[in-house]
Amino acid sequence: MELSKNNLKNEIEPIQKLEIIVKDGNGLNVEIRNSGDIEVKNIQLNVDVELGKIVIIPKKIYEIPYLAAGESTQLHISVFGIGSGIYFEHPFISLTVKAPGFNTVWTKVLTKYLESVQKF
Repeated sequence: MELSKNNLKNEIEPIQKLEIIVKDGNGLNVEIRNSGDIEVKNIQLNVDVELGKIVIIPKKIYEIPYLAAGESTQLHISVFGIGSGIYFEHPFISLTVKAPGFNTVWTKVLTKYLESVQKF
């Protein structure tokens, strides 16, 4: 059987890829990017704090209804508290992105007193 470019296109599955990009700033500036070939619906970003004595994140679940292929959305997440490494351990903030039919993506950031967050 001879494969033409058209046959080959039909046999390749679309790429499903979500990314989390954390940028410097006051709090967390997060970009959720659809780097894949297909649209994504019902995206959920979960934010959790690990360690630290008193760290408050006012909203822990963010809903993104839709991202077309190649699109992204920006979110600002406020972070308040103490326990940023002076008297207590540095808190980690975990960011997890889930969407039906896509692999779960996650990252952790380490907060620092009067400095930017560090991505792991």
